[in-house]
Amino acid sequence: KLRNLYWILAAVFGIGSAPSSAIAQNSSPPAVLLKKLNAVSLTTRPALGDDGCFYANGGGGVLAFDSTTLNVIWGPISPCGNFGGPGVSVGANGLVYAVGDNNECGNGPLDAFRPNGSIVWGYANGSPFPRQTPALDDQSSTVFFGSSTIEALDYNTHSSKWTSADGLYIGARGIGIDANGNLYVGTHSGEGGNTRILSFSPTGAVRWQRTFPSPEQTGPSIVAIPNP
Repeated sequence: KLRNLYWILAAVFGIGSAPSSAIAQNSSPPAVLLKKLNAVSLTTRPALGDDGCFYANGGGGVLAFDSTTLNVIWGPISPCGNFGGPGVSVGANGLVYAVGDNNECGNGPLDAFRPNGSIVWGYANGSPFPRQTPALDDQSSTVFFGSSTIEALDYNTHSSKWTSADGLYIGARGIGIDANGNLYVGTHSGEGGNTRILSFSPTGAVRWQRTFPSPEQTGPSIVAIPNP
């Protein structure tokens, strides 16, 4: 599958509208297959789809690229402000998921994009600053996001499966899911405030939570969950 054939790297030069170089590499041994300069700055790690495309945030919105030519297919598309800045996710259903920010959108919405760039649905749960790449569980067709409210949604219909009001108002980078379907989420209240890491069962029950001082504005980054 595409996810096993390519590594996509974004080398960002400068900020704003500065161009970036998208590089495709095969898996073993690493060797550059394609390199193309596009007039857009990629600000997040791209996400690969099974449709021959990869998706990323750049130029203030969500973009799609052809993985064989590295040409921009569509975008940047933004419902409001710099949309998808924390990163994008691609579901097995082909939809692309990204979040916005209260500073530019008036809330912290989660939007789902079709592979052609049109928006299927948008949803906000009152979390002002999700600021994370939405996490997906394709087996249960679920997308997870949020900060002050952490929520699990059906990723096709955006109907709520469960919510928790135990998070702090800024979502941290990274949401993890282990092999048993348990969720791990980091939130924080800004520099000099608190960081809170929570774990939820697949049904949304809080398994445990830890709260400690936040040394920095960025909060915690959940990077990996070891399998039991």
